[in-house]
Amino acid sequence: MKCPICNSQMDEGEVYLKKSFLNTVAFGWGATDLVFRRSSTKREVELMTPWDFSKAYHCIECGATVIATTTGKDD
Repeated sequence: MKCPICNSQMDEGEVYLKKSFLNTVAFGWGATDLVFRRSSTKREVELMTPWDFSKAYHCIECGATVIATTTGKDD
């Protein structure tokens, strides 16, 4: 896949949410969700929960990451 920012080739992989042991000890088991908030409407769309694993692409050149989730689709 080509990067939408710099047009370089992107690495394919997987993305997931990870909570460190120290974070868990300090702040407990509270939920960690990946959320996208639209600039125009300020509406939040939940993209991933801690139990989700999604296909992703990462650009080594510019750092852009594309996450292909099934959650967060508009109804």
